[in-house]
Amino acid sequence: MRSKKGALAAAILIALALGSCVSVGPTTLDTKGLPGPEDHTLAFGYLGVHGPFGKTAMEYPRYIQLNPAFPAEVYIPFRPAGNTGYCYLYPQPVGSSWKLLSYQQTSGRSVTYFMQGVMGKNPYDPRMEAPGLLYIGAWAYGRDESYKGSAMSMDAWGIVELPDDGYELRALEAMLPSFKKTAWQPLIERRIEELKK
Repeated sequence: MRSKKGALAAAILIALALGSCVSVGPTTLDTKGLPGPEDHTLAFGYLGVHGPFGKTAMEYPRYIQLNPAFPAEVYIPFRPAGNTGYCYLYPQPVGSSWKLLSYQQTSGRSVTYFMQGVMGKNPYDPRMEAPGLLYIGAWAYGRDESYKGSAMSMDAWGIVELPDDGYELRALEAMLPSFKKTAWQPLIERRIEELKK
């Protein structure tokens, strides 16, 4: 048991070190050998940072796979529309369980790293329970308007759910070009049509 935990910790550190060498998050998907929707899940949504100085994308969000029945992997979601919060994970097998491990935010010359850790389960942590599309929702690091204490308190800030004012539709429209001529295209187009009704 101890060796498995050590191996997982080493894999996380290596993946984080490799991921930190990337100058931008991935924006294009190689569809060669892409798994299909019959036994994989395509999780997508919006991850942003909303504060007093505007709204930006959550930078380099890293997701880790935690189900011990599947390989321990760390992925930075694809951001098909460039520097926006719309993103998706590479299609993952049903049964895998993913958790937001960390993300960062750049402001001027400073970079803040947010470590979520591997414990607990948050609503923006996708568990691939069924094949097909999985909308994880729209989330942003910002001030929790329902917090009853001081706005200056650190407890007032965290990842909060955003009302879905078209986030799902815009995420699907942004990622559709990445999945042209794949088995995912009909599912994405069908869901877009449902949301437009």
